[in-house]
Amino acid sequence: RPAPVLVELLIHELVHRRLYIRDDTRFNESLATLVAREGAIRFLSHSEMTLDPHYWQQRDRAHQAFVALVSAARQQLAVLYGRDLPVPAMAARKAAIQQQLRDQFAQQRDQVAGLAAYQGFFAGPLNNAQLNGVSDYNGWVPAFAALLLQCGGQWQCFWPRVETLAALPVPQR
Repeated sequence: RPAPVLVELLIHELVHRRLYIRDDTRFNESLATLVAREGAIRFLSHSEMTLDPHYWQQRDRAHQAFVALVSAARQQLAVLYGRDLPVPAMAARKAAIQQQLRDQFAQQRDQVAGLAAYQGFFAGPLNNAQLNGVSDYNGWVPAFAALLLQCGGQWQCFWPRVETLAALPVPQR
């Protein structure tokens, strides 16, 4: 893996060692995603590794495009699942939504720099667990980013606030 990806992965997994809430995947994964990205940026800015100055912008644009594609498909599937259709019709429409997602990815892959890195995701079956996983890893990232911003980017402020949130019951989190 490229160095930035490896650094992010290591930090992501270390976050789970620091804080893990049983049965709250979205909280755990979104927290780890935000801390890993921010931590990688900070670590690499102080390392001797040389990155293209546009690396993070390109990566973020590609990631946002990926999440938008998956989110739109999840919304279409939610509407579909709310309908009372016979199983064969439901399966056919689900397959059509999945194919539409693949087609949209293929259209955008060459237009959005870095989006091709997600090719492996779209080569698979695109089942509900995979699509929902994207939401789990990204669903609360904006909230954690806002919390870090409220803390002026300071970890010593951020972590106690996260731990306070973690102690709350799920509906209040």
